[in-house]
Amino acid sequence: MTSKTLKSTRGFPKKLASWNIGMRRVRKILTAERQAGFSARATGIYSDDVDVLVHEGNLLVRVYESTNYKKPEFYIQPSKANRYKNNLTKYPPSVQKIMIVSYDKNLEKVGGKQYFEQHGIEVKVIGYQD
Repeated sequence: MTSKTLKSTRGFPKKLASWNIGMRRVRKILTAERQAGFSARATGIYSDDVDVLVHEGNLLVRVYESTNYKKPEFYIQPSKANRYKNNLTKYPPSVQKIMIVSYDKNLEKVGGKQYFEQHGIEVKVIGYQD
């Protein structure tokens, strides 16, 4: 394994550059939540959970899944969208669920924002790659 790859728990290599790009957005979410007075933490590269957990005191109040695509033509594949949806919906209704995407078009292969919104997941479109 080279220094440019990380080994995931599933045995598939992950490019370090891709991981770092994705983490830019996660770091922005963490910073914003902490500045708003919440406790926020990222789950990390080896986690099969959501990307960010946000607490107010001991109470979990918000969870995020985040993508960070540089082009609208990069689509979230149905299997990955299903994993994101399942990760978010496993939390109780009292927890706000947020899916972050760069562009509306990233959701084209799954039918758009409705794919998530019909399950109580808020979709936020950022409009660029961090």
